[in-house]
Amino acid sequence: MKKISIMFIILLLSFTCFADPSEDEEIIPNEIFIESAKLGIMEDIIKYHDLGADINALDMFGWSALMWACQEGHTDIAKYLIDNGADVDYREENSGWTALIAASFKGHTEAVILLIEARVNVNPDISGFKNISSPIQYARRFGHTDIISLLENAGTE
Repeated sequence: MKKISIMFIILLLSFTCFADPSEDEEIIPNEIFIESAKLGIMEDIIKYHDLGADINALDMFGWSALMWACQEGHTDIAKYLIDNGADVDYREENSGWTALIAASFKGHTEAVILLIEARVNVNPDISGFKNISSPIQYARRFGHTDIISLLENAGTE
């Protein structure tokens, strides 16, 4: 099913990107790269990264591949991205969300561990954003006790 989704995306992008062929070549690998992180397709992550996809590329919502991998619990992909220089502290500019907030919200303990080991800021500045909570507030709200302990031990406020 994941392969079909990627093939559909490739087909869709090939029909919607007519403006400047030089731009299309850069956009398509980045879009597929991010979608692969979201869907958990490691082989495509490696393939499109090798083809030049930007490790910190953003999708149309301002989310990075690392944010999606952490949100969806794809820790193998999150580790690959971190090991290859993904910005663990990137914050989406409109919502204030980070990879750590996404992982804490969804209860993905292994992703939180990876981020803490990568020295993520466990106290991201969420001031100025509406309808957002800190990573530990989400962990508490949804009863993710392992994540609460991890964040407390990492020095969250």
